[in-house]
Amino acid sequence: GNNYIDRIVVVGNHQVQAKAVTASANGVSKVYDGNTAVTNGTLGVAGAESGDKLNISGIGSYTAKNAGTTGYTYANLVLGGADAGNYYLGGGNSLSGSNGVISAKTLTASYTASDKVYDRSDAATVLGIANGLVAGDTVSLNKTSAAFDNKNVGENKTVTVSGIALDGADKNNYVLSSNTA
Repeated sequence: GNNYIDRIVVVGNHQVQAKAVTASANGVSKVYDGNTAVTNGTLGVAGAESGDKLNISGIGSYTAKNAGTTGYTYANLVLGGADAGNYYLGGGNSLSGSNGVISAKTLTASYTASDKVYDRSDAATVLGIANGLVAGDTVSLNKTSAAFDNKNVGENKTVTVSGIALDGADKNNYVLSSNTA
């Protein structure tokens, strides 16, 4: 007969446990700025249930400050959003990668020519400055030639500088916009 109910009650302490999610980073790149802070890049979370409101934040740093492909680490990762309490970071609160990219910064070279007394030559004496250097970096300009438009006496003469190249300890962090001025 009717001496049972089709409902079962389980007595005890039962839980819904938080689900592990995995942190990821994409687009970790920037133009050289002389420091190791990650300024671009997108942190993401894999493994969350569809429709849940979940985001992630952290502090990123490259393993080196110089231009090129380098490693990076995001530390102090924290989940946020309305559903963050339902998840935890399965890989801990940090994330590392080896595909970070720091691109060389573009510099412009500008030159100032000195006046000279006629000497049958179109050779010019110039002083060059690399514009756009990060403070504290050691970079200088080399050139293969500097010449007036002709050897004759005149005013407002054009001076062309050719074969401009970078030199110095930090030269590989930069690229010239042009090798002539």
